[in-house]
Amino acid sequence: MARHLGPGAFYEVVPWALMVVPGLLLGGYVVVILVLGVWRFMRETSSSPAQLVDLPALATAGWEALTLRWMTGGDEGCHYPGQRVSRARYYLHFLVFGGFALSFLATSIVAVYQEVFQILPPYALLSPPVITGSVGGVAMIVGCGGMLWLKRRSDRRLTSNELVELDVSFLITLGLSSLTGMLLLAFRDTAAMGACWWSTWPD
Repeated sequence: MARHLGPGAFYEVVPWALMVVPGLLLGGYVVVILVLGVWRFMRETSSSPAQLVDLPALATAGWEALTLRWMTGGDEGCHYPGQRVSRARYYLHFLVFGGFALSFLATSIVAVYQEVFQILPPYALLSPPVITGSVGGVAMIVGCGGMLWLKRRSDRRLTSNELVELDVSFLITLGLSSLTGMLLLAFRDTAAMGACWWSTWPD
C-alpha cells in the first residue's frame, strides 16, 4: 500500500464516480419508497394531496420528531431494558439521531467546499466538516453500541424475532460505518488510508 497525500488524495484510491453513482441510486430508491408509501396511505385513507399539506401539523410533527418527544417514557423514563425506570434509551436514541444529523451536515459542507469552491478533501482537523463529522461519528458509535447493549439485556418475549434482527442489523451497520469513518480520519496520512477508505465505501 502507498501513501496518498494532498488535495484529491482520496480519489486516487476510490474514483469520485464510484462513490457518487451508488449513493445517488440508493437515494433515488429511498425517494421512490417514500412516494409509494405516501400514495398507499392516501389510497387507504381516501385522502387528497391537499389534506396532507397541513403546515401547522407538519411543523408540530417535525419538532416532535427532532426532539424525540414521544420517546422519553414520561417524566420518569421508560421501563427498558428491564423493570427499572430509566431514560438511557432516550439519550442513546438522541446520540444516534444527533450524530447522524451532524454527519449529514458534514457531508453537505464537503459538497459545498468541493463543488462550489473547488476545495478537495482531505480537510484540516479543525475545519467545519471534520469537526462536525467527528462529533457525529463518535455520537453514533456510542449511541449504537449503547442501544445494542440495552437490546441484549431486554426481554425478547416482548417483541418479534424479526424486528429484533432488523434493529440489530441496522445498529451494527450504522455503528460500523461510523467506526470505519473515524478510522479513515485517524489513518488518512498513512499507507493504511486505502484500506480504511474501502471499508467505509460507499458512505
